[in-house]
Amino acid sequence: MTLMFYGCSKKTAQPPEKNTVETAKPVLQKMTGPQPGIEFFDAAKQQRYETLFRDYLAQFEAPAQGSALWLKLCDGRRIGGNVEVVQPDAILLLTSSGVEHLKIVDLAMESRPLVFAGEFARRHAMRQMTGETDLPSAAADAAPEIRYAMSDDIIPRIGPGGEFKSIAGVHFSSGDSVKVVAEYNGWLQLRDTGVRGGCWIPKYLTFPLDESNLAALQTDVDALSRLGLLQGIDTGDNTADVDPNVWRGTDPQVRMGVARALASYCAAKRGNSLVFVTIRDKETQRRLGKYSRGQGWKDAAL
Repeated sequence: MTLMFYGCSKKTAQPPEKNTVETAKPVLQKMTGPQPGIEFFDAAKQQRYETLFRDYLAQFEAPAQGSALWLKLCDGRRIGGNVEVVQPDAILLLTSSGVEHLKIVDLAMESRPLVFAGEFARRHAMRQMTGETDLPSAAADAAPEIRYAMSDDIIPRIGPGGEFKSIAGVHFSSGDSVKVVAEYNGWLQLRDTGVRGGCWIPKYLTFPLDESNLAALQTDVDALSRLGLLQGIDTGDNTADVDPNVWRGTDPQVRMGVARALASYCAAKRGNSLVFVTIRDKETQRRLGKYSRGQGWKDAAL
């Protein structure tokens, strides 16, 4: 039987100290924000990927509150409106039917980088790693196309999309000429702006010198169809049908530019100088706006 006594003043013998020096344990810092994750087993490739991920992460800008935005859902439907709140894994969008709470899992893969920084960085880093990127590279000796700004509120970006960071200190006024060296998904890359590497602005906030060039206008119409905005155009009665969700999620100034381009297309197709078009909701045929060269753009309430 072993007896144990408490409160005794006699110290028990301690084992001799080991003649070793204990190394300090590393302090682990908690990482915040989106992280690159493991994408490659090869250490060199993974390191390269992580560098690209962080580079692109620094280029991201979340959609501003009140800005127009349209997104594609996993089931193929499109939804557009004005941004209410962007959360780490969801976005609140004010649509015609009220506020929609869209989680990241609700969105199609191509729409997630428009809202979430981690998805943006991963998409661009992976596309660069695999050589799948289709961003154009402007040739240094290419003759630029001259176009003209049609707004004083153009926000230039460091890349082709509203999800890229805006550029401070670069200003355009209505009527200013710009030198276009590349185009991508409705965005134009400009030269000689004082920004290293150039900057990007929405194409439909500009107009060409020759607005009767049918071949160039046909390219615009085809691009608007690929983007999902334009659903049909009748040059005989000067009407263009659009996806109402994409239209609602398009910046109002860009809508005006789109209408102007479609009006010019109708006139060029007919071969006369009557430049006008009515924009309609494809689903209901309700008028969404009208553009004419004489009266300009009149936007209908959404």
